[in-house]
Amino acid sequence: NDSNVLISPYGMQLTLAMMANGAKGETLREITSAMHTGAATAADLNAYYKTLTKALVDADDRVAVNFLSAFWYAKGLSANPDFTAALSNAYGATSSSIDFSSPDALGTINGWVSKATSGKVSKLFSYLPPETQACLASTMTFHGRWSQTLLAFNNVDSYFTNNKGEKEKCTMFGYWKTDANIAQGDDANMLELEYGNGSFVMDVIVPKDSSKINEYVAGLSIQKINTLLANLRGSVVNLEMPKFEATYSNDLIGAFKTLGVN
Repeated sequence: NDSNVLISPYGMQLTLAMMANGAKGETLREITSAMHTGAATAADLNAYYKTLTKALVDADDRVAVNFLSAFWYAKGLSANPDFTAALSNAYGATSSSIDFSSPDALGTINGWVSKATSGKVSKLFSYLPPETQACLASTMTFHGRWSQTLLAFNNVDSYFTNNKGEKEKCTMFGYWKTDANIAQGDDANMLELEYGNGSFVMDVIVPKDSSKINEYVAGLSIQKINTLLANLRGSVVNLEMPKFEATYSNDLIGAFKTLGVN
């Protein structure tokens, strides 16, 4: 609609996988069903995500990818040692007791999140119910440099057409005749820019009619995305792209229930 969405599907997978270690019976079946992992056990998920996360972290020494997780349980409870060991071994998660009824609990958890994200997320929670029994947090940070150097100009003020069709003044990243991969579709084009050694990329889809961005997004499917990706070809392009920030917050309980995790 009128807001930007910023999500990490992999971060959600990691969180669900960690939750699976604390579930059994019908709850565990609901989680693995939502993740489409079939008959995989929590131990299977742990081995898989430990391997994949390490591969992502090691993929490019010119790009910094970090995953950090933490688990807090209410003062007076004891944590299952198998659960905390699984979180530590597979996800590098720390586990500690905390008094959720204390006003300091909010600052402790938000402080951990801020430090884990280098200040990018300064406040995850605005309120924690005092009857909270447990809190599981996972973070992912990515910092990469473009493979192609800025050749001609940078931080240039220019105009960008927003979703209302209005010209909005903003600061542009500037490239002059840079190497990139592009694909041309019937109603949109795709630009792919590489980070570091090319293990990570940014894919930008630009509808040909920018005034109908919401209509295009509503009809966007994985098939359309895959078609554009399959048609990417190396080219030399003149590129301007606006600098931007995106923040997003949402309660995932409704989404999880839609996926059958009740």
